[in-house]
Amino acid sequence: MEDLLNSLLTTMPMFVCGFWSIVLFYQYKSSNRAKRILSWFMLIATVLYFAHCVFFNKTYSLIPFTDTLYSATTVAAYPLYFLYILALTDTKRFSLKTYIILIPALLLGVCVGVVYMLMSKEQITVFMNEYLYTSTRSQSDEWLVVLQGSLHGIVKVVFAVQIVPIIWCGMRKISAFNKKVASCFSNTENMALLSTRLLLIFFVISSLISFVINIIGRECFADSMVLLVIPSITFSILLFCIGYVGFNQNFTAIDLYVEYDHKDVSENKIDDSALLKNKIVNLVRDEKLYLQSDLKLSDIAIRLATNKTYIYNAINIDMQVSFSEFINRQRIAYSQELMKANAKTTMIEVLTNSGFTSEASFYRNFKQFAGLTPQKWRIKFGLNTDSSGLK
Repeated sequence: MEDLLNSLLTTMPMFVCGFWSIVLFYQYKSSNRAKRILSWFMLIATVLYFAHCVFFNKTYSLIPFTDTLYSATTVAAYPLYFLYILALTDTKRFSLKTYIILIPALLLGVCVGVVYMLMSKEQITVFMNEYLYTSTRSQSDEWLVVLQGSLHGIVKVVFAVQIVPIIWCGMRKISAFNKKVASCFSNTENMALLSTRLLLIFFVISSLISFVINIIGRECFADSMVLLVIPSITFSILLFCIGYVGFNQNFTAIDLYVEYDHKDVSENKIDDSALLKNKIVNLVRDEKLYLQSDLKLSDIAIRLATNKTYIYNAINIDMQVSFSEFINRQRIAYSQELMKANAKTTMIEVLTNSGFTSEASFYRNFKQFAGLTPQKWRIKFGLNTDSSGLK
């Protein structure tokens, strides 16, 4: 039973990554650039956790090979995930310079592999006993053993050093992308990278766990099933979520470019910003354009026969609200009117008739602009009923 549990814990992250590798590579040719990079990320993660599996199951004969893979993949994982975020949030084509962040992983993997090839079986045994599976170091006079130990120390340092800048840059990229989405679309569901941003936060947490594990050393977990449970389950859940969210994320910067940077529909310039703002507000309010679930900034520009850039500036800059907030505030106000007009109206009917496409979006916006959930708002104004629908 103990052996079975140990096998499960040591292989779980590998099988999770392997599953998503197969799923993503199966659709590789028809996938966008971001999903293709995510495919490689999952493959690299599969290899990394295969090396983990060999280490924790103490398959000594494979250690020189798998430890070389581990040294390369552990340094490559975070840069590859950043490239995935870059592919989601940027339309620029990747050049060779883009992949520079993967060079440390390649160099360290080659160096570790070459040193293993130069080492004798006895030296490899000494290295495993003194560096890989124990935290104590003897004063070995074997320079190849010392060199290999130093290379593994460099791997830990590079892994730790790259975490902060990659996560910081990733968060900035996601925030900028989400801001652009909100400035052009009324409904941002399946467009804004909210789940990806959340996963990156979880990545920070897992990074701290990884950092601690690197400082402590994997050897401390080799003989402790209790300690092994924490990283195994944590990374399995995180990696499954990354794969699931990435597989379902079809909207990228290339799709955003069509709306955010497309050619302006007209050169009809309206110099008076106050007049333009009034035109926008009156159009949206009088014709109830906010009830159009897929309403976009360019739709307003077309209706007013003016330049999209002017509409963008009037709302996102002059009014100091995003297009999404501008429209969703009016949707929430309209939903409140519906509930006041008929207390028996279900929440499903309310959100659908108010221009929302999902329960999550409706609840998030209602709480943001009304300060209460829809049900609590109903209770506050004495509109609570036992009608079926969302609670």
